[in-house]
Amino acid sequence: MEFVVKDPFGIHARVATKIVNLVERYNADIKLICGDREVGGDSMLLMMHMGVKKGETVKIVYRKVPERRVEFEGELRKILEG
Repeated sequence: MEFVVKDPFGIHARVATKIVNLVERYNADIKLICGDREVGGDSMLLMMHMGVKKGETVKIVYRKVPERRVEFEGELRKILEG
């Protein structure tokens, strides 16, 4: 699953925090991949260090799929694509 980041500041503290909270709430385990950069969905600091900018594509890979996957993906889409 891929998303194009729409936030003008890319993945910054607020966006990263929302992703981490979402992952925790759904008990998921994901990796975010952008180009050759890859981080776990449980680390706000590492997400911010990826340096993902507006317009870049982020690929999401599940290490543990949440039970309510469709709901999870919908909320993740809102965070990344607005």
